Amino acid sequence: MPEYRRILALVDLDDTRVARRALNLARAMGAELAFLHIIPPDPGLDGGYLAPGRAELARGFESAALRRLACLRGVLNAEDSTLLSRYGPPEQAFTDCLADWRPDLVVADADPGYL
Repeated sequence: MPEYRRILALVDLDDTRVARRALNLARAMGAELAFLHIIPPDPGLDGGYLAPGRAELARGFESAALRRLACLRGVLNAEDSTLLSRYGPPEQAFTDCLADWRPDLVVADADPGYL
């Protein structure tokens, strides 16, 4: 079995299966683990109102996701995991995260089309 040093789990905040699977694998391999939640733009949420700025809007969505990821981390007892959230077109957000975090393995429930 290959040895993984950095595992990135692409998580849905309403389903813990992928997070649990990735955590178990990270523990078995002694690997670092990061949970990533991607927030795609939604015209119904961010396109209909005046906002202080697109960057500030993105930071608001990302920080809300990080708070939920922190709860997930606590529930899973995964205190040493890294929490990541990205707002934007999913393909670009995922690519940016790969470039920044450089995982050896990505764990996801299904291929969203950009893995």
